[in-house]
Amino acid sequence: MSKEDALLEERERYPLIKEKLKENQKEILRLYEIAWKSWDRDPENHDGAPSGIMEMYEEIIRNYNRHQNSPYFARIIFKEEGSEEKTDVYIGKIGYVDLEDTKLIDWRAPISDLYYNAPLGIAEYKAPLETESIRGELSLKRQIKIENNFVEAIYDFENAVSSDEFLKPYLTTSADNRLKNIVSTIQQEQNQIIRWELNKNIVVQGVAGSGKTTVALHRLSYLMYNYRKFIKPKEFMIISPNKVFKSYISSLLVDLDADQAYSYDLEGIFREYTSVKWKILAKHEQYEKLMERKISPEYLKFKSEKGFIELIDKFLENLAKRIFYKDLIIDGVKIIDKEKMFGYYQDVKMKKLLPTFDAWVKKVVFDLQINNQFVGEIDESLKQQDVPFGKRINILRTLQRGGLSKYLRNFLKEKLLAEKLYIKFINEIDEYSNYKWIKTLKLQTLENLNNKTISYEDMFPIIYIQSKLYDIREYDSIKHVFIDEAQDISYFGYYVIKELFPNAYFSIFGDLAQGLYSYQSIDRWEEVDEILKSVDLIPLTKSYRTSIEIMQNANLTLNLLGMESANNVIRHGEDVEVVIGQPRQTVKEELNKLKEKGYNTIAVICKDKEELSKASNLFMDFEMSLLDENNNNYDNDKPLLMTVQTAKGLEFDSVIIFNENSYNKNIPLDLKQLYVAKTRALHKLYINKH
Repeated sequence: MSKEDALLEERERYPLIKEKLKENQKEILRLYEIAWKSWDRDPENHDGAPSGIMEMYEEIIRNYNRHQNSPYFARIIFKEEGSEEKTDVYIGKIGYVDLEDTKLIDWRAPISDLYYNAPLGIAEYKAPLETESIRGELSLKRQIKIENNFVEAIYDFENAVSSDEFLKPYLTTSADNRLKNIVSTIQQEQNQIIRWELNKNIVVQGVAGSGKTTVALHRLSYLMYNYRKFIKPKEFMIISPNKVFKSYISSLLVDLDADQAYSYDLEGIFREYTSVKWKILAKHEQYEKLMERKISPEYLKFKSEKGFIELIDKFLENLAKRIFYKDLIIDGVKIIDKEKMFGYYQDVKMKKLLPTFDAWVKKVVFDLQINNQFVGEIDESLKQQDVPFGKRINILRTLQRGGLSKYLRNFLKEKLLAEKLYIKFINEIDEYSNYKWIKTLKLQTLENLNNKTISYEDMFPIIYIQSKLYDIREYDSIKHVFIDEAQDISYFGYYVIKELFPNAYFSIFGDLAQGLYSYQSIDRWEEVDEILKSVDLIPLTKSYRTSIEIMQNANLTLNLLGMESANNVIRHGEDVEVVIGQPRQTVKEELNKLKEKGYNTIAVICKDKEELSKASNLFMDFEMSLLDENNNNYDNDKPLLMTVQTAKGLEFDSVIIFNENSYNKNIPLDLKQLYVAKTRALHKLYINKH
C-alpha cells in the first residue's frame, strides 16, 4: 500500500473509531450512573468514599474528556506465535476500548512497548510481574498525527526502532506542544527507562535537553498504571527542586493521569516533617551573601558530607548521656547513682530518643516495683545516711507504690526541638571537629540560625535530628520516590531522604554537568549508590531540546569546563545572536522580534538575584512576569523574567540572556550557570553583552 493510500485509509477509519468511542463512553456513563445510585442508596455500608468500580469509571470518563480530540497517535499490527489472527492495535492516552476489528489501548499497556522498543519483524514484549515474554511478528508500526480532529499525517517505521527524521516536526513545535506530544515521540532509550522495573533504584545521568523530566513523569505514569493493583497513587512521591518547577510540571501530571501522586519540593518536605516555620535561605542567596563578604563557601561542603552526619551522631550520643547519666534524687536524697541510671538507658536504648526516654521511665519504675532486693539495698543506704524514719518511708513508698515517674521525667525538663538542638550542636561543634573551616562554619551558621533563618544545607541536619528524636512515620507508606534535578542534592540530603522514605524505591534524574553549587551537591553518582545500597546507572546522551546552532554555542561553554560536547538530534534552527548595547533597548527589541515570530514561551534569564532586581527595575513598564521566591506560579502567557537557578529544569521556545559579561569565564560555577541558561532555549537564543 502506498503512503497516500495508507493516509487515506487512516482518515476514513478515524471518524468510525470516534463514533465507537462515543458509544463506549455512553455505556460507561450509564454504568457509572447505576453504580452511583447503588452507592447513594446504601450510605450506611460505606465510609463516604467512592467504590473501586466508581473510581475506575471516573478515570475512564476523565481520560476520554481530556483526549477525545486526539484519542490515539500510533498503530501496530502484531501476530502472536501460534495464533492465526493478527492483533490490530491503536495506541493512545485513552484506556482499553474494544473496537471489534481493532483495539484502542493505553500507551502504558505492555503491548505498547512494541511501538517504542521493537523493530519490524520478530519481536516480543513482556508484562510487568510476568516471567515469560510474548513473541510474534510485528508487521506494522505507524505514527499518526492528529490535529483538530483530523488525521494530518502518518509515518511508517521501516527498519529502525525510532528515527531522528521523524522527530524533527515535533521538536520544532513550541515548548507547550512538545510536552503534550512527548508520549507519541518517546525514543527507545527513554522508553527503556520508563518501563524499568518498579523494584529497582535507578539513577539517570542525562545531558541537558535529553528529556529527563518528561521521562521521569512518564515513568511515574507508567508505574501508576501497571502496578495499580499493588500501589495506590498516593504511595508515589515526586520531589521537585523548587516551587516553580513543581508548578511547571503540574499540567503535564494532569495530562498523564498522574496528578494524584504526592508532589513536594525539598522545602515543603522540611516544613511538613519538622513544623519549623523559619525562613529558608536559598542556595543562590547564600552564595551571593558570601561573595559580598569575600567568604569562601568551602565550609558548606563539609556540612553536606558523611563526616558531618557522624559529628551529629556524636553530639546526640552526648545528649543522651546528659539526660540519663544523672543521680536519682528524691527529696534532696541521692537514691540511685548515675551509673545505674545510665545502665537502665543502655538496657532499653532504641533508634529514637524520646521513645527510649518513655521506655526508660517504665523500665526504672517496673524494676523498683518488683526488685525487692534492690529496694532493700536502697533502704539500707538511706539508713546509713541517717535519713529520718518518716522521710525514708515516704521515699520507699515513692519507689514502689507510684510517684516515681514524676522524678524520672524531670531528667528531661524541657521539650527537645530539632532546630534548638542544632543550634546547640553548632555552638559546641569545635569540641567534635578540628576541621580547618570550623570557625567560619560556626560563625556563619549561628548568624543565620540566631536570626531564625535556615540555609539550604541546614535543612538536612535539622530533619536528621528530628528523625532521631521522634518515631515519626510520616512517609512510611510511600513506595516509590522520583527526584528531578538530583545532581543538586548533597550526600547528607540523600542520606536524610533515604531515612524519611525507608520503604521506597527511587528513580533519580540529573546531570552532574548542571550542578551549580558543587559544594552543596554530590560529586559522583556512586555516592547515591553507597546510600541506597544498589543503583542501576543509566545514561541519556542525546539532546532533543535545542537546535544545532544553540547546542554548538552551549558546547563552547561546556568545553571551557573541560567537559565533552553534548550530542543532539540533527535539527537546524535560527542562528544564535550576540547583541551589544543598552539592556533596556536590546531586550525590548528582542522581545518584539520574538513575539512577531510567534514564539509562545519566552524567558529573560539573569545570573543572580541582584541582576534580577536590576532587570526588574529596567523592565518595569514591560509586559512581563517576574518569577522569584515571592512569585513561583509558572504562567507562560507573558515573557518570564527569572534567575538561572529558577530556570533550571525548565525549557522555553526562546531565551534572552540578560548579560553574558556577568559570568566570569575563570569561575566554574559561572560557566555552569551560563551553560544552564543557554540550554533552556528550544529554537532561538539571544545573548546580550553590556
